Amino acid sequence: MGGYFYFFSFIALGMLISFRIFPEFKRVIRLWIGGLFGLLGLMWLVIPIAFYAEFSIASHLIALGLMGLICGLVFIFTLRKKRGFIVADDFDTRILWTVIPLSCFFFFLFYTHYLLPGKEGLYCGGNAYGDLPFHLGIITSLKEQGHFPPQYSIFPGIRLGYPFLVDSLSSSLYLCGTSLRWSIVLPSTALMVLLVSGFMIFAHAVLRKRTPTIIATLLFFINGGLGFFYYLPGKFSQILSEIVNSPTHLFDDNIIWSNLVCDLLIPQRTTLGGWAFLLLALWGLHRAIETSQKKYFFLSGLVAGLLPMIHTHSFLAYVVVALVWLLVYYRKSDDKKNYFINWFALAFPGLILSIPQVLYWTVPQSVSGGYLRVMPGWANQGDIWPLFWLKNTGLFFVLVLFALFSRRNRLRSFYLPAIVLFIMAELIVFQPWAWDNIKIFFVWYLFSVILVADYLDGVIGKITKKSLRRGFLGIIVGICILSGTFSLIREAFSSFLLFSNTDVETAEYIRVHTPRDAVFLSSDFHNNPVSALAGRNIVMGYEGWLWSHGINYEERATDVQVLFSGTDNFSGLAAQYQIDYIYLSSREKAKYKIDGKFFLKYFPIFYHNQDIVILSVSERARKQNKTD
Repeated sequence: MGGYFYFFSFIALGMLISFRIFPEFKRVIRLWIGGLFGLLGLMWLVIPIAFYAEFSIASHLIALGLMGLICGLVFIFTLRKKRGFIVADDFDTRILWTVIPLSCFFFFLFYTHYLLPGKEGLYCGGNAYGDLPFHLGIITSLKEQGHFPPQYSIFPGIRLGYPFLVDSLSSSLYLCGTSLRWSIVLPSTALMVLLVSGFMIFAHAVLRKRTPTIIATLLFFINGGLGFFYYLPGKFSQILSEIVNSPTHLFDDNIIWSNLVCDLLIPQRTTLGGWAFLLLALWGLHRAIETSQKKYFFLSGLVAGLLPMIHTHSFLAYVVVALVWLLVYYRKSDDKKNYFINWFALAFPGLILSIPQVLYWTVPQSVSGGYLRVMPGWANQGDIWPLFWLKNTGLFFVLVLFALFSRRNRLRSFYLPAIVLFIMAELIVFQPWAWDNIKIFFVWYLFSVILVADYLDGVIGKITKKSLRRGFLGIIVGICILSGTFSLIREAFSSFLLFSNTDVETAEYIRVHTPRDAVFLSSDFHNNPVSALAGRNIVMGYEGWLWSHGINYEERATDVQVLFSGTDNFSGLAAQYQIDYIYLSSREKAKYKIDGKFFLKYFPIFYHNQDIVILSVSERARKQNKTD
């Protein structure tokens, strides 16, 4: 129960802060801001303390105390809401009824996709299969080992430059007593509810009407293109049963505009967290420009400054949006001096908070990994440019063009950053895997669905008959979300065994009976229970993750091959990588074509079951054998 108490304590304190600072908003908006404040505090306040006191229970108690102190200071130094205060916000709370069914469905996805217990072991949904073990490795290693700053448990010796704060949030809950499964499900559900709510609040702030806000929400979360055509007419029965492909994920056919929920928010937890906070930063900036109030500029800069190690792509997108709006709205400003003073209220916290993160974590890994490069056309594999976007986003792409060049387009200034983001992502790749640019493209898409919703609202305004308006909207929106709908249904039914009961039992034995910083020699299969469940280091993990993070692993991969060959070089390399244990399963034996007899001859058995044998290598590991 300690983890749940810790989680909801931060949420409650965040809401108290929000209600005190933003009395001008309706309760639902203050709850949204407060929830995000609480999660920011939960993620960030322990970080500076952990540099000195490790990632420990003591660090977390101090962090909770700091959150309480901040809450107390806010109450001391802010004015109490006066009687008769007029709520300045005109938010239509009825649109939030849309949040309920979407959130229930997304909770079901998280519940079934993250370590669902079953007869044969722990299961996950289809799109969580590839990336979930990586995130588990961060969560469990940080909790088990406590070292800070954290290193890659799948590549010891390299500082973790990947934005890890959404995973460290789960580590905090796991450390405080929540089960590993619920330490992922609980914050993921909270972030998703806040993300959906945040999108609707931001969209409504721009659109000012309920119907276009709901349209934009459906287009955003159920996105898709023309992928469903590839299943017509003979393959339609396969649409829900395919293991890898879906109507929004057909790489062989150059359909790469994946569904937001299926391929990003579920498997890539950093994106889920990043967009939840990005929407708060964008909403704050939009309101700041509208009202010229410094506190909204400060709010936006504060949240944006904390983004780099939550989600670097979101931080990059925010910087582009802020710079474009700074220039665009400068022309419309009457008081130029006050205009720059207001923007300084944004830049000061943003730069002070973000620069240390970028210099300490982001830049070293980006430079060594050769992230940035020019690559016109993004990941398009051979299609003519308009055709590529037409078949990937379908009718929506046509609607964007109509909306952009419409005479009644009132959102030109608002939408200009999206155009810059689109061009930038089309020309420059920001990470080793080009497809990852989709995280930039989706911020363009966020702006685009609002633009299209506003355009459609204008079109239906010319249709006098109510039934025709509904029919027109139903057909247009239905075509736009058809592929996304099928992808989400397929995702809801997908299920794969991620860890067998044997894996779980072995990992638990390792977790209890080995030193917290023990190093294991094993194969590089991605669902490795040593790193993912036990939180221990392995000499080298899955190559796909290492490559996509810009880590040069070739030399170590060769060394692992030599180690498993059992030659005279074993002792030297084992000492170099400080190997404590050898993990031998059917996967190691198959990949390296060994039977394990060489190792059994020289190293005592530490643990064994029907499929797995673990051998003690180092002196401290052998001493552990005697102790056990």
